[in-house]
Amino acid sequence: MKFKDETKQLPVLLSLAYYKLNKKLPGGKEALRPELVTKIFLIDHNLIENKGYDHAAKIMWTDFYHYLKININPKNYSIFSHNLGAFDGFFIYFNLLKHSTDISDEECIVDKENKFIQITTNLNGSKGKYVFKDSLRIFPVALDYLCEAFDLKGKLTPYRNDWNSFDLFKDVNKKEYDDFLKYSPAPRLQDSIALLESLIKAQKIYNDNYKVDICSIWSTATLSMKIFRQSFLKVTIPSLNKYLDSFIRSGYFGGATDHYKQYGENLHHYDVNSLYPFVMLKDMPLNYIKYHPSIKNLDNFFGFCLARIKCDKSIPIPVLPYRNEDNTIVYPYGSWVGVYFSEQLKSAISYGYKVEVINGHEFSRAKVFNDYIHHFYNVKKKATGGLRFIAKMQLNQLYGYCLRQEEVVN
Repeated sequence: MKFKDETKQLPVLLSLAYYKLNKKLPGGKEALRPELVTKIFLIDHNLIENKGYDHAAKIMWTDFYHYLKININPKNYSIFSHNLGAFDGFFIYFNLLKHSTDISDEECIVDKENKFIQITTNLNGSKGKYVFKDSLRIFPVALDYLCEAFDLKGKLTPYRNDWNSFDLFKDVNKKEYDDFLKYSPAPRLQDSIALLESLIKAQKIYNDNYKVDICSIWSTATLSMKIFRQSFLKVTIPSLNKYLDSFIRSGYFGGATDHYKQYGENLHHYDVNSLYPFVMLKDMPLNYIKYHPSIKNLDNFFGFCLARIKCDKSIPIPVLPYRNEDNTIVYPYGSWVGVYFSEQLKSAISYGYKVEVINGHEFSRAKVFNDYIHHFYNVKKKATGGLRFIAKMQLNQLYGYCLRQEEVVN
């Protein structure tokens, strides 16, 4: 939870929810039962008035990290935040650096957009590492939607924008302050408990069906790849050398979303079901065969080509993309040279394109993803609730991970 001053957002409340195993004695026999534990760390508004926000915030964050060190065994828990990457992580990491006696103990993994993927700390000498992860990377939907997917209650009370002010702490606003506390009262800390229960349901589905621990991955894409490798991969996927990898990537553009007419009457709207998974059922290039310095007959070739393209204005909607020098992608008329997948060129020819293949790299064909796609599509058709949500998500995420770029870290 956060407040805004004149220039930035400032945390004033931290909430935590987790289960721990406690012993009980039913019928005289010792057993273990899970007990829900919740905790709120609310900033002391008197300290804000007397010593300023920074001092009050330091006390709040110190209490939070001290509680983790005393009560949470890092070997048994990963700590998830729903938007660690673009919001919560900045506050967690910044205050860890202020809290730490040795900043070399604080580690983080960020992506190329400087969003946090993971934060790791030993909290000044703990025996294990505390790991903060982003549940939004694994389940990229709003928390309320995630709760709905798993048949759980989300926020019981909507957050109000008039709470984003330190004036809330003044006596004159006692009713607003009480309402604010009711938004996250112990033991019902809404956001934390809702996220916890959603992750527990998801963990059970993934563990029972695919033997995968969601604490062992960073994103939906890595989760999809782990399931694919463990349960569905039937062939050995080779690695490409840097030249081939660069050549092929120059011919990848992503999906087209252009529109050409901004006005219409009596229109009909259609949703194409599982289009990306459907394409993944096609033959995929697998093993490299050889380089062709020239290609006369594209019909007998399967692979990636350097080709000279001509698209005239008799073609009503251009379908072949071109990447400009500024990295923008257009679907042009005219003539140009580019790298394309052979099957894409064959389709373009059927629409009226003129294609002259200059050279190309030939690959073998394989049905790489079929078992994976058929499995999750059938689950999606029959399942409801959390299982259907998971199946739909896994269908749409795997292919993107296969095309991830190699990133160089300086």
